[in-house]
Amino acid sequence: MVRFHLPWDLVEEILSRVPATYLRELQYTCKRWYALFKDHEFIKKQLAKAAKSPSMILLFSSSKVSSLSINNNVAVGDASIEFTAKLNLEKSKEVKITQVVQCNGLLLCSTKEFSKSELVVLNPCTSETRWIKPRSVYKVSDKYALGYENKDKNSYESYKILRFPSDYQNLLEIFELKSNSWRVLANIPLIVKQCIIGRGVSLKGNTYWLSSFEEDDGFFILSFDFTTEKFRCLCFPLHLPVMIDSYILGISVVGEEQLSVLHMKLDTKQVFVEIWVSKIDTAETVLSWSKSFESSSYFDHPFETFVSFVVDEEKKVVVSCGRRRDYKKNIISIDGEHHCRIFDYHTNQSNPLKWFLFSYVPSLVSLNPPM
Repeated sequence: MVRFHLPWDLVEEILSRVPATYLRELQYTCKRWYALFKDHEFIKKQLAKAAKSPSMILLFSSSKVSSLSINNNVAVGDASIEFTAKLNLEKSKEVKITQVVQCNGLLLCSTKEFSKSELVVLNPCTSETRWIKPRSVYKVSDKYALGYENKDKNSYESYKILRFPSDYQNLLEIFELKSNSWRVLANIPLIVKQCIIGRGVSLKGNTYWLSSFEEDDGFFILSFDFTTEKFRCLCFPLHLPVMIDSYILGISVVGEEQLSVLHMKLDTKQVFVEIWVSKIDTAETVLSWSKSFESSSYFDHPFETFVSFVVDEEKKVVVSCGRRRDYKKNIISIDGEHHCRIFDYHTNQSNPLKWFLFSYVPSLVSLNPPM
């Protein structure tokens, strides 16, 4: 057998283009490969390349996180959905996931076991799991964000959790995974804690939320910079009054490069869907929005006011997820430029948990970096 000896920099470049799920199986090939897959610069390089490829779709449903497979041919009005693997925390059968946020392949889950709430960060690709002890008592209604510092080459080690206590009078808290410690984030205006709508999305280390002013002052994007630990208010692509039921909104991330906003305008039996995108610079002060997708369909859209969604720019397809206004069903909608398919999912619960849809790119990011 002829053996080829490639330069190491070429080997590294080739491996950086391999999906993380395959690299996990290759880590024991040799000591040099094992060390490479633990190197922060390689992890950063591999993740940047993976983010430009089609990502997995994860669905937070019925207190579980599942991957979602969409067989799609919306151009001829044909589409189907299949639920595949479920996440297993491997701690207790009684543990239920109540919230999920994600960043760079890491999932931050708020869990409930009997009457006790806990936080866990896990990497499904590497099977690493880390349970976080609270500074104070967790509550199921608390909100969380996950991000990292963006100031040096080792930024991917500096992951942080932002906690919004459900009691708005309490101070916000920051947990640093590297130091394994909580601290209080002081001097935060009360309005910041009260204006956030739904879950945030993570992009380039920071978190972004759809937010609103009071009454008719409209919407804006609220961002939290995990490097400076400061909030910023950024412009929204549309001026819409807050108190109205003729539209549906959502916020998401496209290709780990762009922030995106979904706007569904409801007009009797016709629905107009448009996606606005803005490329994010880590030092952004103003967002520049452009419309990237629009479609219209003739049906009575049954969603609540706010939804989660993911975008396939190449196929010009938007997959959105929400709950019916009657609270008895969760819905997944697949919108193409000229067709739409809606899938209803019944539940036996009187007040079912609202589903949450997000894109996911597996990574080799470690929860336990070497000291």
